Amino acid sequence: MRIWSLTATTMPVALGAVVAHQDGHFSWLLLVLMLVCGWTLQLATNLLNTYGDGVSGVDKDKPPCPFPLPLVLRVGYVFLFIGVVLTGLIVYLSTWKLLFFALAGVLGAACYTTRFFKYAGLGVPGVFLLTGPLQVLAAYYAFTQGFSVKALLLSLPVGCLVAAILHGNDLRDIATDRVAKIKTFSHLIGEQAAFALYVLLNMMPFALLFVLMFLYPPGYAFMPPFLAFPLALGLSRDALKRQRVETLEERSAGCHFLFCLLLVVSVLIF
Repeated sequence: MRIWSLTATTMPVALGAVVAHQDGHFSWLLLVLMLVCGWTLQLATNLLNTYGDGVSGVDKDKPPCPFPLPLVLRVGYVFLFIGVVLTGLIVYLSTWKLLFFALAGVLGAACYTTRFFKYAGLGVPGVFLLTGPLQVLAAYYAFTQGFSVKALLLSLPVGCLVAAILHGNDLRDIATDRVAKIKTFSHLIGEQAAFALYVLLNMMPFALLFVLMFLYPPGYAFMPPFLAFPLALGLSRDALKRQRVETLEERSAGCHFLFCLLLVVSVLIF
C-alpha cells in the first residue's frame, strides 16, 4: 500500500486549501473529505500498480508480494470505489463543475498501470499533472468555484517533486523494466537523459520559488522551503554519480514532504 507515499496527495490538497483560505474561502468538512478521497485513490493506484507489475513480471527479481495478487486487485478496487463515492459527495457539497477534475483523478488512479499510461511511458508527465496542477487547482476550485494563477504557479514545484518520486522508482528499475519489455518514460528518452531529468525535477522547484518571490512579495515568505534544498542537491548528486539509486524513490518522497510542508506553512502564515 506504500503508506509513506500518501504525502504525495496530502500536500497538494493542503496547498490548494491554504491558498483558498487566503482568498476568504474554507471548509473543514471539504478539506477532510478531499484528503480522505485523495488517500483512497492513491492507495487504489498503489495496489493496482502492484497487481499490474506482478502480472507483467516486472517484480520477479524483487521480494514477492506477501498477499495473493487477486486479493491485491480486489482491495485496490475497494479503495477505488470508496474514492469514487467520496468524489461524488465532494461534488455534491461543492459544484458539479468539479466533476471534470474528479473524472481525471479517478481515471488516473484506475488506469495508471496500463499499456496506455505508465507502460506507455506517460507515468512521469501524468503524475506531474495529476498530483501537481490538477490536484492543487481541484482543491482550490472545490472551496472557491474559481481559478487562481497563484495556485497554479504554486502547484508546479509540487508536481515536479511528486514526479521525481516516480522517476526515482523508474531509474532504479530501468534494467528490470527493459527485460520485462515495459516502456517507462526513462526508456522513451534514454538513460542519460532520464538521469538528467531527475536532476531537473529536483532543482526546478527552487528556481520556481525565485519566480514566486518576485511575483508575490514579500519575497522572504518563500524562503522556508529552501531548507529542503540540501536534500534535493544530495539526490541530484547521487543521480549524476549513479549512487544509491535504489533509495531515490523513498528519499525523493522525504524531500517532497519537507518542501511542500514548508511551502504550505509559508503560504498560510504570510
